[in-house]
Amino acid sequence: MLSRTRNSILAAAAALFIGSAPVCFAQGYAVPSANDVVDLTPTLSTKLKQWWPFGHHAPQVFDYKKHGEYAYTADLLLIDNDTALQLDCPPHMMPPLESGLPNAGYWGSMTCDKAPVWQMMGETVKVDGRSILDKTGAGEIVIFHTGFTDAHFRMPERGRVEAAVAGPVNGETEGWPAATPEVIQHLAKKGVRHVAIDAPRIGSVVEKEAAMTFWAAANEGMVISSYLIGAGQLPPTGAFYVFLNPKIENGHGGPGRAAAILPHK
Repeated sequence: MLSRTRNSILAAAAALFIGSAPVCFAQGYAVPSANDVVDLTPTLSTKLKQWWPFGHHAPQVFDYKKHGEYAYTADLLLIDNDTALQLDCPPHMMPPLESGLPNAGYWGSMTCDKAPVWQMMGETVKVDGRSILDKTGAGEIVIFHTGFTDAHFRMPERGRVEAAVAGPVNGETEGWPAATPEVIQHLAKKGVRHVAIDAPRIGSVVEKEAAMTFWAAANEGMVISSYLIGAGQLPPTGAFYVFLNPKIENGHGGPGRAAAILPHK
């Protein structure tokens, strides 16, 4: 009843401002409740090792304006684009075609600010090892559910090896399940343009193998979101996934926030 009342108010407001009969999108809009939305984003924290080792930098937060001195607060954020939940667009691994560099390609110019916003959202197909990839269709977003982030994303503990990123990369703990280039190519043929995974990256912990997977995705103009958490809460199909990140000019990737709206029962 409350939802219907709200929809009527939205429809009336639309008619008032547009100057015509109520529009159908307002009539059909249902406000999601707390139980309808799954937050798939792990918290970005300077206390957690969520960045890649070997030359990448830990996130830094500089509180340069604080309450007491100012009427508001302001932070300067310094974040490596390969930190925590992240989006990777083709130029992350593919140079622009005109560069003449090895592995350069057409999609090497599609930085994240140029990627169409529709590519950042869509109905989901969750793959957990038992699902059949042939169920996917054009425009759908394939989420590889591994359970890896849920199992290993935690605060550091003295004496315990960090098992989310540094441990696997350093060979101290087991790596994560990953997609192969062949899987990416198969999905691309079916019209999939966005793949996601609840692991540090879509490719293997082995750098050469990971590069092949990223190149396969870049060659198809795919975008990738990785380091999701809580993907097990999604149904096999039918949820609506959204990943939005800051629209930075010529940015090839970086942090953002992901969520999924569950289908109505």
